[in-house]
Amino acid sequence: MLNNALDEPQKEKIEFFINGFINIAQCETINEDFVLIFYDLLRELRLVDLTVLKLYGRYYLNEENTDINSYDDVLIKHNITYEQYNLVRRNLVKKGILTTKTDLILEKDLKAIEESIKELQKYVELITNPKKSNYPRLKSLKLKYNNRFEITRFGREFIEFIINTKI
Repeated sequence: MLNNALDEPQKEKIEFFINGFINIAQCETINEDFVLIFYDLLRELRLVDLTVLKLYGRYYLNEENTDINSYDDVLIKHNITYEQYNLVRRNLVKKGILTTKTDLILEKDLKAIEESIKELQKYVELITNPKKSNYPRLKSLKLKYNNRFEITRFGREFIEFIINTKI
């Protein structure tokens, strides 16, 4: 694990490798697979990824002072555009560290769609039945779409592991 730190091209990330190593040393029981997953993930992430992750994790971290309080701070610190910032967020979603509210409520929306289709089928059966003259009203389907990002539980555990701060 420390060899990973020595091979890291972004030297600022070495502190995260060391924090992870310290956390391992303090654990009585260690799940080697998850430790390796955290280190593999840390090796894949760049400093800009970690900065965005810290931004989303700032409410969970016990850090008094932080220089990253908004996405504007990330843009300035790493000299990137908003589109690049958004790309970093999407990358963190792919890695399971961030999620969107849309992803979280997608299952509920799919159930609502399923119920609406069932209701529509019943309605079609009623209006095609020549014996019925009273038709029920169809309910309108409202989907809850919110593409706001938030940190996942895995992301919080990862932050706790690499930053050496309880979440």
